Amino acid sequence: MIRPAPRSVAINRAVVGTITVTSVLIVYDGWASLKLLDVVAIIVGPVLAMFIAHVFAGALAAYAARGRHLSKREAPNAVRAELGWVWLAVPPTTLLLILSAIGVA
Repeated sequence: MIRPAPRSVAINRAVVGTITVTSVLIVYDGWASLKLLDVVAIIVGPVLAMFIAHVFAGALAAYAARGRHLSKREAPNAVRAELGWVWLAVPPTTLLLILSAIGVA
């Protein structure tokens, strides 16, 4: 793995930070009227956005460090490196499904 140069790290952090702040600012006050799948989408949506943001930022940082686009062999590795973000949706979704199954609104 190539060590990112300071410039690529700054690009990575700027992109991820911007998307994080945007995701955090999304507030919804109609939770009581939502169906189960709507709530799952609200949980999974921002996590998916973070995953995509990290893949994009990593690819952009790699481009800055290497001076070229990722190769077809490097691109899947960049995606796999950020898959940990997807797991962030599992605990709240599991808790939601358990609470829903026992009748908690």
